[in-house]
Amino acid sequence: MNQAINFFWTTLCFGPVIICWCFADSLAPCYWFLAVGFLCLFIPMRWLQLSDKPAFYTGLGIKLFRKFVQNGDYVNRAIRKSNPAHRVIKGRQGPASYMKTLAMYHAYHFGCLVFFTLTAIHAFIQGQYLFAMLIIPANTLYNIYPIFLQQYNRARVAKVTGRQTI
Repeated sequence: MNQAINFFWTTLCFGPVIICWCFADSLAPCYWFLAVGFLCLFIPMRWLQLSDKPAFYTGLGIKLFRKFVQNGDYVNRAIRKSNPAHRVIKGRQGPASYMKTLAMYHAYHFGCLVFFTLTAIHAFIQGQYLFAMLIIPANTLYNIYPIFLQQYNRARVAKVTGRQTI
């Protein structure tokens, strides 16, 4: 079920980006933008954490967004119907392992955020206004809110375990 959710959001949000590059005169900027996005994978999550307070992210509507994503409320509820013992964080090593997973998701979405943003700017400069206007909400749904969700989860785990996030 989690992979179906992943596939849906990835297809929906990468669609405008891929189609935009299909209509581009040159793919050279795409390669440069991918390289910059790749380099951003190595920026530590703690440098980008906006707040160590879960309430900050709640104010951004993250609880609504959390319902519709991988390992989100609806998916976990459905999995627990057939497996009541299912937990995202398991055992004593669970929080540390989960924090590593959050860092991986965060890095991926931050790299994509940079790539999508550069692509939208490029589309706008090239006069491809429709693509630019489609990529901006796709970037918000696929990258900005997932980054906020990872930061929210990191702040929640840190609060429960007593570890500092920033």
